[in-house]
Amino acid sequence: YSNARAKRDANPHAAAMKHLHNILVKRVLLLGAAAWSRLSGGRHAGSAARGSDGRRLTRGPSGVYVLDLACGRANDLNHWRQMGATRVVGIDSCQAVVAEARERVSQRPTHSHKRPRVEECADVRIECGDAANERVLDAIDPPRFDVVSCNMAIQYFFDSEARAMALLGVARKRLARRGGAFVGVFPNGDAVMDTLRRNRGLLEMPALKLERRTDNNMNAYVFEIADTVVDGGSDNLEYAVSPEQLTRMARAQGLRPIQDRVLWRDLEAVTTSDWLSPGIKGIVPPRNHYEETAVKLGYERASRLYAIFAF
Repeated sequence: YSNARAKRDANPHAAAMKHLHNILVKRVLLLGAAAWSRLSGGRHAGSAARGSDGRRLTRGPSGVYVLDLACGRANDLNHWRQMGATRVVGIDSCQAVVAEARERVSQRPTHSHKRPRVEECADVRIECGDAANERVLDAIDPPRFDVVSCNMAIQYFFDSEARAMALLGVARKRLARRGGAFVGVFPNGDAVMDTLRRNRGLLEMPALKLERRTDNNMNAYVFEIADTVVDGGSDNLEYAVSPEQLTRMARAQGLRPIQDRVLWRDLEAVTTSDWLSPGIKGIVPPRNHYEETAVKLGYERASRLYAIFAF
């Protein structure tokens, strides 16, 4: 993990992609909060952004309880803090990642060059454990959340149908009985596997590496991009999740697709106009977001391989 992180930090070209991903993730989180507010009759929907830089997204929902499955290094947890959520709980299976996440959450960020942020949530808890194991969450209070998120990570749980269904079951069981939304960003398995077929199992660009791997699940691959921490080892194998498959399995667990275009409006500029599957849209990077050099390096191509889900 430490070597993979050092490799990412040393890459001088990651900033543009990280910036776009932060904008996307913040808008996805606000989509979840807005859906909770509308479905539950809540009064604290938050204020979504209109600007392309995503800065206004710091004005977020108050009174929201959030669970982040496979929370990683706490990027999304800090987004929720800055948006004013009341309680935020993250869970990840990697001890080193959890240790770093706890350290990052404990350090209040400074943004002297920006306007003051809303008061940050002080109630953040990070647990080490398998997000697909319901018992790991038994001791966590509250037992249910207004928003459950899983960003850039749901594909790791699709090494078997049973494990994927277990994760979706955790999301459903932990959502508030009235309202609630399960949201996230994930690699579109259809686009990933099509890219691999067209490139004979290996696509290498300066900022992007996509490689087919042999595993019990024939749709295993490694997806390395410059703004992520991936070492390419067996623990970082990802599994193709098609939009249709995700919608079907989510429905089987009682999660209904969110297709209200009012709720999706702040993502219109960065998503496909058509649904890839009910509750899922593909990502389309804004024009001129990447300079010509970044396009050649592979950032734009990598971004187009992702999709957004909301249930």
